[in-house]
Amino acid sequence: MTAMIVSRLSDIFPSLVTGIYMVVWAALYATLEISIEGPVGWALAAPTWRMKSSIYGAVMSGKELTGYHLFMFFLPLMLMQLPFVFAYQWGIGMFVWWRELELLAIFFLLSAGWDFWWFVLNPDYTIERFRPGKIWWHAKWIGRVPVDYIGAGASAVLFTSLAAFGDFSVVRRMIMLVLCFIFATLLIIKYAPHYHHWYKTMKERHQLAFEDWQKWLFRSEIDGLIQLMRDMEEIRGHIANYGHLRAKREQIVPRCKGVLVRGDPNVASTNLLNWAYMVHMGGWKTAAVFRVAPTDAICGYRIGYRPSNPDQWIIGKERILAELHTSELFRVRIGREDCTFYAVGRDGKEIPLETVARTAVKSGTYKDAPLY
Repeated sequence: MTAMIVSRLSDIFPSLVTGIYMVVWAALYATLEISIEGPVGWALAAPTWRMKSSIYGAVMSGKELTGYHLFMFFLPLMLMQLPFVFAYQWGIGMFVWWRELELLAIFFLLSAGWDFWWFVLNPDYTIERFRPGKIWWHAKWIGRVPVDYIGAGASAVLFTSLAAFGDFSVVRRMIMLVLCFIFATLLIIKYAPHYHHWYKTMKERHQLAFEDWQKWLFRSEIDGLIQLMRDMEEIRGHIANYGHLRAKREQIVPRCKGVLVRGDPNVASTNLLNWAYMVHMGGWKTAAVFRVAPTDAICGYRIGYRPSNPDQWIIGKERILAELHTSELFRVRIGREDCTFYAVGRDGKEIPLETVARTAVKSGTYKDAPLY
């Protein structure tokens, strides 16, 4: 009897160790992605490329393919091959087909787990926001479960069943792994508020030098970018709520026609070294004055701009400032480069601009108009 119990425990123990290890791995991946993406999901604020892919969109419920997710998906798959690569006695016999199927089953279970934990542990989302209409990149749901999770679970079951033809002990290991994930999920949900508090405290106490530098050098620009990301997040949430399969970037930041303003040839070209001086220390001497209709001004609008030549060096390329204005007149500084300025209302539509004057920045004629 004792020998049988010991034998059973010896069979269960490796599976339990594997389950605990994969749970820790998934939790680390979730917290890593939270540190990278922050309050904006699906790498919307990350400096990575994005593309529409019909194949990827069909598999991933209409999502955009990003460079960030492409590599984040392949990285765990490559890491799972390490036992084969670093085996001291490598042989063709150890690399059997059912082992690869088992790894694929683990990967799909792992990906669903760390994605869900991303929402639970992210202080900008939490489990309360994990529902249809709140997450634009999860456009399809069945009840309270995203279709992507159901697809990942079905894939895990499929690959487990196929691997069982080579070694039926795969089923036992996968059951143990599922139980570990369920238990870990309950613990994470319970103790997530403590992690939220720790995460926010660390962010407040230990900001990066780059973030401090941003605050004094690009304060209005960084605030505008953050606000723009939040606006994009909100709009995409509305798109998902109405059942759209994909959220187009063109729907979020419309291509405004604007007003072209020729640059000032009397000032130096803008570059990375002199940008702070040109903006904050009076390097740009000339300003353009614009007027919006009184009815549009009352409702409020935001100022946006983009370089007329996208190859010329302009900080941030194209941007919409965060401040909401209600004044009929506003001024914008003019650098050496040509630039197009426009205004966007609360509804996201372009507001017509009237060019009033081109004057010196220090001129007192339009000193009451906000200057940017």
